[in-house]
Amino acid sequence: MKKVYTCLVLAVGIVLSGNTQTLKVVDESDGRVINTPTIQFYSPVIINGTSTVELVGNGSGEFDFTGVTVDSFVVMHPDYFTKIVRSSRLATDNYRVKLVRKIINLDEYILSVNKEKDPREHSPFYINVLTTKTIENTNASTTADLLQINGSVLVQKSQLGGGSPIIRGFEASRVLIVVDGVRMNNAIFRAGHLQNLLRVDQNTLDRAEVMFGPGSVMYGSDAMGGTMYFKTKDPVLSSSGKLLFGGNVMVRLGSADFEKTGHVDFNIASKKFGSFTSFTFTDFDDRWQGANGGLDGDSLWNRDFYVERINGSDSVFVNPDKNRQVQTGYWQMNAMQKFLFAPNSKDKHTVNIQFSTTSDIYRYDRLTEVSAGTARFAQWYYGPETWVMGSYRYERTSNNWKIGAGLTYQYFNESRNSRRLYNNNLTIQDEKLHAVNANVDVYRYLKKHELKFGFEGLFNTVASTAERRNVNTDTLVSGSNTRYADGGNNYYAVALYIHDTWFASPKITLTGGVRLNYVGLNCQFKDTTYFPFPYTTANQNYFAVNGHLGFMYALGKDWRFALLASTGFRAPNVDDMTKVFDSAPGQLFVPNPNLQPEYSINGELNITKTFFKQVRVELVGFGSYLPSMIAPLPFTLNGADSVVYDGIPSAVYASQNADQGYVVGMNANIQANITKYFAMNSSLTYTYGRLIVSGVEQPLDHIAPLYGRTAAILNYKKWYAEASVIYSAPKLLVDYSPSGEDNLQYATPLGMPGWYTFNAKIGFAVNKYLRIQLAVDNIMDVKYRTFGSGVSAAGRNFMVTLRSTF
Repeated sequence: MKKVYTCLVLAVGIVLSGNTQTLKVVDESDGRVINTPTIQFYSPVIINGTSTVELVGNGSGEFDFTGVTVDSFVVMHPDYFTKIVRSSRLATDNYRVKLVRKIINLDEYILSVNKEKDPREHSPFYINVLTTKTIENTNASTTADLLQINGSVLVQKSQLGGGSPIIRGFEASRVLIVVDGVRMNNAIFRAGHLQNLLRVDQNTLDRAEVMFGPGSVMYGSDAMGGTMYFKTKDPVLSSSGKLLFGGNVMVRLGSADFEKTGHVDFNIASKKFGSFTSFTFTDFDDRWQGANGGLDGDSLWNRDFYVERINGSDSVFVNPDKNRQVQTGYWQMNAMQKFLFAPNSKDKHTVNIQFSTTSDIYRYDRLTEVSAGTARFAQWYYGPETWVMGSYRYERTSNNWKIGAGLTYQYFNESRNSRRLYNNNLTIQDEKLHAVNANVDVYRYLKKHELKFGFEGLFNTVASTAERRNVNTDTLVSGSNTRYADGGNNYYAVALYIHDTWFASPKITLTGGVRLNYVGLNCQFKDTTYFPFPYTTANQNYFAVNGHLGFMYALGKDWRFALLASTGFRAPNVDDMTKVFDSAPGQLFVPNPNLQPEYSINGELNITKTFFKQVRVELVGFGSYLPSMIAPLPFTLNGADSVVYDGIPSAVYASQNADQGYVVGMNANIQANITKYFAMNSSLTYTYGRLIVSGVEQPLDHIAPLYGRTAAILNYKKWYAEASVIYSAPKLLVDYSPSGEDNLQYATPLGMPGWYTFNAKIGFAVNKYLRIQLAVDNIMDVKYRTFGSGVSAAGRNFMVTLRSTF
């Protein structure tokens, strides 16, 4: 494995001298020091009285060349092109070696599969990797936008402060969010659409990975469609006894929603102790949708009206600019603090604290609904969404062993606030969730095996309350039905896993793993005044086994075949078992205490061809059989198939284990370093899914239409430029799920139209301290919505960004 990160040097003509010099390896584009390059010599040289054939870069990217002069040597880093350096040029270049960063790295490592660095070729999974530089160049406003802009996923949005990724026909609680090795998914992650991904600050990310397909062996429940793995930046320790201090400042402005973002982070460290601090604040005004496209004379999705409260009463106003999506603006604040203590080369202690909160976030799709010819709601908004994570992790590395153990606490607070037009009473549903997670991971590296095994335990407790308050007097009017069981909700799980990678031969690699899961749930319905359920408790205990087997075959140096068979599962959580909500007007969801886990049986074939070590073509075919999938289906409450809810006759639905279902599809990806300075990439995803109920097929929800992205990238010295097109085929009416989860009411009578946008970016590094970025997205000002969305995407959006490094 070390060979991937080792510099291959053809150094000759070694001459010893008495010169004293420090050599630095820097990025050609901005002059920033590269932290971990490596130099090897053809034969031993004497440095500080020690004979060596290799120099490994320290945290500051400096090499001590005291007493050494060589005729030539080669410098290499996994993220940069190899460079042969002649000593005669060192003095002229002020002892700085400039490397050109690879625009596309075909030899990148991955973290998401085994929670540890592994070469990509050791895994049968299809994985998209976004490095720090890619994240910076993408310059996205939110983490959800970051994934969609890079073609990894399609993102559904119900409001500007939303972003629910769809991976291979799975969404929300069926895909897993992992932050620094800790699962963010909790007991109230719903099956519809989520915005929790936005709590992750993309400005603090060291890398992001999307692993497609079940990740249940390493992560357990929920990782059915895929895993989104986010690794935030760690403190960088000083390589000497001197105090190390540095940081970054970023300011960004956007025109489509008048985005105003400010970010600052700084690192301060000694040789053994380091601190990394980060703060980000973003403010969005109302979003402007595109002016071109759509149906009915460009009137589709116009914001014709909005409601304001004037002198204690509701007033409906005509929107003077139909493309301004009034009541979409919000603000968000993120902070992170990490401490790292490394008393020696083997032990490492990390404390990780992250915090995110928002203003009220308007539920834009609900605010556009019409009843009796006027607005249905005067107010519908999420209260401030707060997430706190605090974790401690200990790691020890010794010879061929590595052991990691962690303890994490998370706190989530969210609320839903709604009020009908001309009604003075605001309904408030509030949820507070506490989550504790403990895990131990052990890695053992043998001659032909990489063995991982470990333990995980988690516990969630949810408190759900509700009330109605008079908005004029701010007084309590009455109680109200809670979203979840009001007598307390507990969700818990323990698991053991083992995973092995066997390098059977230079051409054949096998992987396999199994996980044993025990999951429990206990919910109490205390007050049944508003819904007289025929039960007062929901208790479930499940035992599940899941695993995967992978086979990889390398045909020569250019062809690679990977075959993967896996199983995934998802245990019903508090949201599945006890939720009461209206997903759409006239449709009410009620609890189903008899719900059972859902499972998937999956197969995947990956064929990869590499040309000239510069171009990689990857084709993936996948399929999932779902024998007991949880799906929203018609239900009865006390024998009735419909009830009156919030004044509206509503059909009763509940989450139920359907007979069966299936999902099939393909991913295609091309990555090409055409030259050292010019690259292209393109990705395409197709998914097809059906649910089978009583022998009859119907469209499965969350199945995105065909979508993709194609980009051309230039990275020449101080300049960076990118042109891209992002596109989606239409989602036809016949392919919409009858459950309502696909939000047909926010599309068109024929479904969701197809769309494409042209986008351009350019960046210039003034010096190693200052970089300027300019961008224009949706150049043609197209009016469109991504599949399942209730708010339109941004129209033509100009962005200006300044980045400073100190």
